[in-house]
Amino acid sequence: MITKSLPKLVVDFDIIDTDTWLVSERFFNLIIEENLLASTYESSKLTLISHQGKPVSNKQYYLLRFFKRYDDQIDFDKSPSIKPPKKAQVGMPPNLLQ
Repeated sequence: MITKSLPKLVVDFDIIDTDTWLVSERFFNLIIEENLLASTYESSKLTLISHQGKPVSNKQYYLLRFFKRYDDQIDFDKSPSIKPPKKAQVGMPPNLLQ
């Protein structure tokens, strides 16, 4: 995958379109370990490069393409949530603090 607007990619999750997600290896492993979204997608390992052919991340990424609606597969009431940090971190919007 060639990216043009990002000098460095550091996200763990991004929605490309309604049926396609870009996920880090860390996030992908969580999906597999927790058996989330099983039998709803196909995956492909990506090498992310700039137009100059240089890597834009030292992380491994995957492209997930869904063939079943993923929002029907998730029980949002029972899903674990991540609490925001109590102390601000570099680049974090202030409204994420509790």
